[in-house]
Amino acid sequence: MASGEKLPQQVKLLIADSSYTSVYSTFKYQLHRLTNYPINRFMGLANHYAKERNGYSLLEASVSRQLGSNHLPVLFLHGQKDKFIPVKETVTLMEATADRKELKIFEGSGHLKAKKEQPEAYWQTIWSFIEKNLS
Repeated sequence: MASGEKLPQQVKLLIADSSYTSVYSTFKYQLHRLTNYPINRFMGLANHYAKERNGYSLLEASVSRQLGSNHLPVLFLHGQKDKFIPVKETVTLMEATADRKELKIFEGSGHLKAKKEQPEAYWQTIWSFIEKNLS
């Protein structure tokens, strides 16, 4: 979410593992997956509550929008079998990022599981991205 903000000069790149496009989309996806509750009614209430409590709605809490203002290289990582946040969310973020971006999808891994299940490939991807963008 901070990618579009003014970041400290020490921040040279971003690494995002299993990212969502917005809080709204994640809530909606999980409600649909886990319950039979009327999604639109609940999302309307949740959106209103967030706006009242935080000063911004769930729709306004958008990573995609923030990435539109980002000027740093971004590495997107995602497990292909992620059931919490669909891979398409990360693909959408990748498309919203203007330049200097990479995407690595770890076959067979679930939500935030690639680091544990495929540590060699996971860390090789990260170190390669860092070397490429900080050299």
